[in-house]
Amino acid sequence: MKKRIIGLILAGITGSAVLAGCAGSGGTGVSNDAVLKPGTYTGQSSESDDDDGGGYAVVKLTVGDNSQIENVEFETFEKNGQSKHTSSYGMINGQISNQDFYDKAQAAVKACETYAAQYMETKSLDQIDAISGATISYNQFKEAVSIALQKAAE
Repeated sequence: MKKRIIGLILAGITGSAVLAGCAGSGGTGVSNDAVLKPGTYTGQSSESDDDDGGGYAVVKLTVGDNSQIENVEFETFEKNGQSKHTSSYGMINGQISNQDFYDKAQAAVKACETYAAQYMETKSLDQIDAISGATISYNQFKEAVSIALQKAAE
């Protein structure tokens, strides 16, 4: 019994160490000493299966000559490729038929600006706070930035 408990503890410690090593800089999978090449890089998240909007996100990341991130643009799209960043997002047939749903949809769009601003301020995905009602956008932002950073580090 003691051997089994010790084995489980060691397995947990080993697993934690492996996951921590994979995190890299800011949870991106890019190492801390990676040099980012100047240019503009795009990262696209995987598609969400959420029935209340779903879709995917795209990040455009600009790296300057000093290998520093100079700009981040973040936009979310419906599954059909239409931008969610409109005042009509959350409407049904051009009308607000459910005010709570519309307000939640618009709050999620506004959160996109906040995520990009927080990232520019901290340069760390680990220091971005998820906003209630915009968790899918939060996860998509982190995934898309990670993909863009990996491209910039190649």
